[in-house]
Amino acid sequence: MSGDGLPRDDRAWPRGSFVVSAVLVLIAVGSSVAFVVAAADRGALQAALVAGGFLVAFGYGLAVAVPAMRRAIAGRDLPARLTLLQFAGVVVAFVVMGFAGGVGGAMLTGLIGGLLIANMWAIRKARANRSVVNAYEASLPPTPAVDEPPARDVDVLGPALRLAVSQDGRRSLAWVLALAVVVVGSAALDVPDRVLGFVVLVGVLPVGWVLRRLVAGWLALRDLNKGTTPRRAYVVLLHDPAPRMIRPLLGVWADPPVPRGGRLPKPERVWIYGGAYVIGGASQPEFDGANLARDGGVVVVTFNYRLGVEGFAQITGAPPNRGLLDQVAALEWVRANIAAFGGDPEEVTVFGQSAGAGSIAALLAMPRAAGLFRRAVVQSMPGTYFSTELAADIASACAAKLGLRPVVADLADVDPELLVLAADNVTATMADRAERWGQPAHRSIPFAPVVDGEVLPTTPWQALAAGAGRDIDLLAGHTRDEHRLFTVFTGFLGEVTPEQARTALRIFGPDDGRYQDAGPDELYELVHSDWLFRMPTLHLAEAQVAGGGRAHFYELTWPAPGMGGVLGACHGLDVPLVFGNLTSGQPAVLIGDNPTAEAVALSRKMRAAWTRFASHGDPGWPAYDADRRLTQVFDTSPALTPYPEEMSRLIWQDHAFLPHPVVAPRP
Repeated sequence: MSGDGLPRDDRAWPRGSFVVSAVLVLIAVGSSVAFVVAAADRGALQAALVAGGFLVAFGYGLAVAVPAMRRAIAGRDLPARLTLLQFAGVVVAFVVMGFAGGVGGAMLTGLIGGLLIANMWAIRKARANRSVVNAYEASLPPTPAVDEPPARDVDVLGPALRLAVSQDGRRSLAWVLALAVVVVGSAALDVPDRVLGFVVLVGVLPVGWVLRRLVAGWLALRDLNKGTTPRRAYVVLLHDPAPRMIRPLLGVWADPPVPRGGRLPKPERVWIYGGAYVIGGASQPEFDGANLARDGGVVVVTFNYRLGVEGFAQITGAPPNRGLLDQVAALEWVRANIAAFGGDPEEVTVFGQSAGAGSIAALLAMPRAAGLFRRAVVQSMPGTYFSTELAADIASACAAKLGLRPVVADLADVDPELLVLAADNVTATMADRAERWGQPAHRSIPFAPVVDGEVLPTTPWQALAAGAGRDIDLLAGHTRDEHRLFTVFTGFLGEVTPEQARTALRIFGPDDGRYQDAGPDELYELVHSDWLFRMPTLHLAEAQVAGGGRAHFYELTWPAPGMGGVLGACHGLDVPLVFGNLTSGQPAVLIGDNPTAEAVALSRKMRAAWTRFASHGDPGWPAYDADRRLTQVFDTSPALTPYPEEMSRLIWQDHAFLPHPVVAPRP
């Protein structure tokens, strides 16, 4: 298995299933021909009725099965094999046809033929898709295995059995049963052949309606009593302009859908991961959405997007902000396809942390993303957005490491790994260019969304203050000790000198910023926390309110128990708590080896609040406003208070987060 849970070979689609399906199709067609020949002895009209019945049922079988197969092939649950149970079902159906004969038998063979041909098509398509994915995955380094619920094959079933794990397939089970019941009943009552076709066509409608209701009720009751295991599906998309960059791009966690009428459509939560716009992936175990889908009654979607040079470098001849455009494409896919997974395309909530939160803030300001989501959750949003001049200057430096120019003609055929290495080289020496590149260079931040005037017309704060998010519900917040994680990893914890603290304040603090009674360590962390995450997030909520929108705010103050408790309520602590993945993935290190009852309880509270917000737009506490500034504080004992970081709020209240410019002319 690969790290994203997809098999690396095509053993899941044995050739036997295709051959068995082909043989059964030939038997079905041969049986129908025999029915037509037998009917011809009783007149041309009877033969025409038998042949017509076969063709109508054959077309219906295809119409029912092919859409279900398409959805299955688009996901991880690919049609795998014709099981013994399915084969037995087909044999029983043929026995029934032998007794029925006439129009009814021809219709039943036609239905079987359509279903089986769809099965054959699905198997061939699945093999073709797998060969493409295998070719890409063979070029990847090994990735650690991910613990997931075992994949279940989608069964492609004959009459009287389930057709596929889809709403249409489950609902059509009732119609297949109805057809079988009417044909068998007509044969048992010795209905004359000359009226058998009419009896079948008329009888299927009321019987099918009744059985459809019974099937829907049975499935809903079964799911209620036994519970369901969320399943994950993948969609493979191609990226332009480099078709070789094919990757499992999108993951879905959802309960197996039930027929319409059995369950209302669910809201969706679409996760956008962080990683400073240079690292990350949707297949990381900490982003497994099974807990959220199971406990929250929602459909969870994650996806990859282009990062680094590919996603955010300013390249002449290529669209800017390609990483953001990938996110728009994924949201468009959700709107068009999520109903097939039981979701409601009108109830989409995007949620993300760090660079994922910065991406969501950018989406709020992007005309191309308008109408693609109804709610947004912004967790620890960074304040870095680049001007086109700065982005182009950094792109030039990256291309120069390869002896190239930052234009499509030069970079289109470059190995993506070389682009990564070039960007890493530039990042490692950014501090030497601080006089030209300003604050991002001091923090070694080479990439960020670019305020280009078209894809991203303005900064998120300006857009929301002007009313761009007025129709979007916003939940925003940050952790208390955002920078502590970076302080620990850089070896500065307890080692900050007064000069280093003053330098941090001079570079990153507001012009009139004064942090009262703060020692060197506290001042260093406060300035970096406020500049990087806390104040950009707070200002986004305030801009939303100023623009006539609605926002709820929170702060996570519960200290991370991992690594001896030195990290406090650090950056990234909210991720395992929100997903409920307290023992898997890198952020689980913050929780510790054995999650305490306190951690489990806090995670449950945060997941419940996020789910309420995704479902109703209300996380369970009053909205933020300019007067009371009510904030939900998540700790051992959650509390609702005025914004807790009042000193920082006052220091930064007149600061404007603008696109970072080139601060000095080129020498």
